Amino acid sequence: MMRVLQLGTINWQEKYTIPNQITWCFKDPAHSLLFDNKKKERYHLLIITSPIYLSRKSWEKLRGIFPTLSILLCK
Repeated sequence: MMRVLQLGTINWQEKYTIPNQITWCFKDPAHSLLFDNKKKERYHLLIITSPIYLSRKSWEKLRGIFPTLSILLCK
């Protein structure tokens, strides 16, 4: 099972068919708490689909829940 976190304004799960083997989590950075990760969930991939601003501290937190080289920026 692969766990994917998408940050953006449009949830790709509502736009595209996501394979059953992928657990999809969507967060709109403008409307949700990005780092309310009390369950200590780990993800395999981060996809950023909209321009976002994250502080240095926020980026450090993101790096803590993603393996190296698993962040994609999409336009």
